[in-house]
Amino acid sequence: MRFLIQNRNDIFYNNSFDESINLLCTELSSCSPDEIYKLCFSRLLKTDTFELFNKMPYLDTSNFQKTQMLGTNERDLFAPPLKEVAASEPNSILDIGGGDGQTTQILLDLLQKKPEILLVEPNQSYSKSYEKVFQIKYGDNAVVKRYDDIKSYIKLVGNNILYDCCLVIHSIYFFDEIKPELKKLYESLNPGGSLFIVFADELNGYTGTVVQDFYSKTSKEKFDKFYNKVKERHTIFGIEYDSINEKVALRNLQRLFDSEVIIKYCSYDTSRLYGHSFSDLLALGFITDLAFQDTHSAVDRVEHVANTLKTKYERLGLAIDIDGSRKRMLSVVEQQVTIHLKKPPSNRFHRNDGNP
Repeated sequence: MRFLIQNRNDIFYNNSFDESINLLCTELSSCSPDEIYKLCFSRLLKTDTFELFNKMPYLDTSNFQKTQMLGTNERDLFAPPLKEVAASEPNSILDIGGGDGQTTQILLDLLQKKPEILLVEPNQSYSKSYEKVFQIKYGDNAVVKRYDDIKSYIKLVGNNILYDCCLVIHSIYFFDEIKPELKKLYESLNPGGSLFIVFADELNGYTGTVVQDFYSKTSKEKFDKFYNKVKERHTIFGIEYDSINEKVALRNLQRLFDSEVIIKYCSYDTSRLYGHSFSDLLALGFITDLAFQDTHSAVDRVEHVANTLKTKYERLGLAIDIDGSRKRMLSVVEQQVTIHLKKPPSNRFHRNDGNP
């Protein structure tokens, strides 16, 4: 259960909120863009300390309410359909922007044998963590093939190397041109292969609102590029305000891929981002393009996020949980789209006219 904040005066106009701003400014002011992104993203990855007690035989943890990530419930929502991908026992996985490997581990834990993995991850710190997850699971000799540059790799994707599964979990934002790049990824699947995509609704959620507000005040060109990119994504996947029109999505994807497509699962969920403090919530505003806009100081950007939260807290659903594993944590809405596409097992081909 959560309580929606209804009076801004009780929350924002006090020393506690100002101290949260100052604390984050101090933390980020001397950091590089990559360091800012990683520090802020770490808020999402907070683990539930109750998990540690599972290894203590003298303590009964059966009544503990556990959660996978304290910083968001996004993974809680997309984990069940991701587990369905394991049913086909993929032997090869292309993981676009796989991060530190924690998400992919959900899939690996369900597989009967070790798959071949190609990880495309530009952050070397994350890719090292990913490799460690893989080695803990399969032994020190287990190797993850890595490619550092998402944009360059996607340009190389073709029919020469095919995969049973392609994961694009919160990495679609880094695609330069979504239509040709999605098509290349679909073409890289073996017959019967899965393309599993997860992304935030950047038109309505917290992080997207922060970026839109920032660009609207600093660069019309960047605002238009960002907005049009998100709108194109919404059009392709049939997103209509707060839902997915599956028929529209299927029509658009078949036109885009020039091939038959099976939608195994699609969902639009009102997920949330959580923080133990306002510093955490403000930091989560940086897990976007904002982390890399270093023509503006970190202090200016923190103050921008604070102003967006202060002026749009009702639209962003600012709330505090009053029970459960996230009790006393603040949160804002971050709507999330999850889509599991499957290539038919045969080579059936479907051509359409026009583009989505």
